[in-house]
Amino acid sequence: MPSAHFNVWPMGKPKSSFPIGTGMNGLQFCERIRSLPVGDFVYFILMSAYSEDEFIRDCILSQVDQFLPKPIESQLLRHSLFNAFRILDLKDSLGSLDLELPEQQKTLQQDLQLLRLLQLSMMPQRNQVLSGTRIHTYSKPRAALSGDHCGVFRLNDDTIGFYIVDVVGHGMPAAIRAMGAARLLSSSPYESVVYKDRENPDDALEIRGCAEVMTVLNTIYQISDEDQAYVCGLYGKFNRTTGELEVSVAGMPLPYLVSELGEVELLGQSDLPLGIQDTQQYRSVRRTLRPGDKLVMISDGLVEIRNPAGVRLVPSLA
Repeated sequence: MPSAHFNVWPMGKPKSSFPIGTGMNGLQFCERIRSLPVGDFVYFILMSAYSEDEFIRDCILSQVDQFLPKPIESQLLRHSLFNAFRILDLKDSLGSLDLELPEQQKTLQQDLQLLRLLQLSMMPQRNQVLSGTRIHTYSKPRAALSGDHCGVFRLNDDTIGFYIVDVVGHGMPAAIRAMGAARLLSSSPYESVVYKDRENPDDALEIRGCAEVMTVLNTIYQISDEDQAYVCGLYGKFNRTTGELEVSVAGMPLPYLVSELGEVELLGQSDLPLGIQDTQQYRSVRRTLRPGDKLVMISDGLVEIRNPAGVRLVPSLA
């Protein structure tokens, strides 16, 4: 039996001529118990031959839990007692949960903080320089984690690869999916899709073109109609020796090329997001960068950006 008390209190019409205990009727006694700072919950079943609306309203106001009309039927009383035990057991379970919940919330918050640190460790550092190329990043999630992920890595001595992924959805599931997709876009030859398949592990690594990378990744990352957790993203590579830039886009807002003088060029065309159609063939756009050129890639959250010359980079969503 639960720790909460259980009381069956037969009661007549609440008048002073029907005293119970020390000068109190049943409703007064119930109100008195409810006002006491007792630790356990006291469950009251009221049994009376009176069933007028005014009387029932007084019972409700006095916080009586159940009302049984007299004469009492044994089967009805049995069902009432069974329901009372279920309610008391539930209250007891909820009380235990209330004690555990703060500690569980604290543990969850710690786990989220560790997961965010892991997420940040996979992303470029602010003002990071890789193979002579400077990378600026800004990531500010709306919640503890971000569903947007970006990365930059070395493909060889002259070439760096880079990506942005943005999974549809919010919260922890989207963030985990974003990190899962990001792991497939890395410099690891054993799990990355940026290198061509090798029959022999000793064979030299061959770098895939950007469109081929997105096509392979799309084949791997297919979703169900019910899930609809598709991935927007872009993948590119940059050769710092030749200045050649190649980018392939899957549903993301297109990247912008900003010259040193503030001239803006929208790069390429966007294809379908990843995971929607397994036969999708992706395209690449190529440009040769000049000294001072900047590649601007935006995931979401920014309504409008203007360069120093006042040219709008992102159409207003207002």
